[in-house]
Amino acid sequence: MEAALAESHVMSALKQKRATVVGEIIAIERRIGELRVALVNLDGAMRLFAGDDINPEAVIPKLPRPAAASSADLPHGSLTRAVLGVLRVAVG
Repeated sequence: MEAALAESHVMSALKQKRATVVGEIIAIERRIGELRVALVNLDGAMRLFAGDDINPEAVIPKLPRPAAASSADLPHGSLTRAVLGVLRVAVG
């Protein structure tokens, strides 16, 4: 009986996590669609101003920087303690 109960909790947690992951995928796919529309509009505007002399695809992509960890992600003072700990053991 206990094993079946434990498995039902595990299955419930796994289903919940799967639903969250699928929801994130759907949201990201929607965002990709929005970005593709924006890209088409930008390419059109570039051609409008520069004519056919421009190749929008020749513009080098600029990757976004990774999001920095917010202070809410770290307990207060933990970053300072980590830095000071490294400095204590550093040679020279």
